[in-house]
Amino acid sequence: AVVSTQSTGGEGSRDVDKQAGTCQCNNGYNGTLCDSCRDRYVRVGEDCEECSKLCKSQKCTAPGPKGCVECRMGYEMLEETGCTDINECEREGMGCGDPLENCVNSAGSYECVCKKDYKRVDGKCQLEGIASLLPFDQDNLMIVAGLHVFMLFWGVCSVGLRGTGALFVIYILGFATFTAVRLYREGAF
Repeated sequence: AVVSTQSTGGEGSRDVDKQAGTCQCNNGYNGTLCDSCRDRYVRVGEDCEECSKLCKSQKCTAPGPKGCVECRMGYEMLEETGCTDINECEREGMGCGDPLENCVNSAGSYECVCKKDYKRVDGKCQLEGIASLLPFDQDNLMIVAGLHVFMLFWGVCSVGLRGTGALFVIYILGFATFTAVRLYREGAF
């Protein structure tokens, strides 16, 4: 005689005479009688509930991020919330090390993005377009202007240089200084 069976975990049919049958388990259940939980699931009362996707190897003692045995990479266990994203951009010694990059946090990870007017070349952020030919960028334009004025007064008043030659010398000194600063910031030396 064939008997139909149904449980929380699934349903099926069983041949009582042959002691055999099949059971189609519901999602999260397994076993001959669909009475145990599959991997990545945990028993809650009579039900099998899925572990949080934030759990490493998705092993848990309860559903949700608080039930994780261990958090997956990019997350940390906090008592009040369970597995929580680590903001690598705000952590000392983590995030981006290049001052020409902005750190952008994302769930479980982060990304280093070149600042405005820069693009990534061979793994480093460098000025792009016509701006790359200038000895300075927008961040230090005021410094360049101030140094040029200082050098002009110093060159003309203190040393006694006069005319176009003085301006040329001051420009060359300014250009060389800020080219060296730019190359240093880009890691050339």
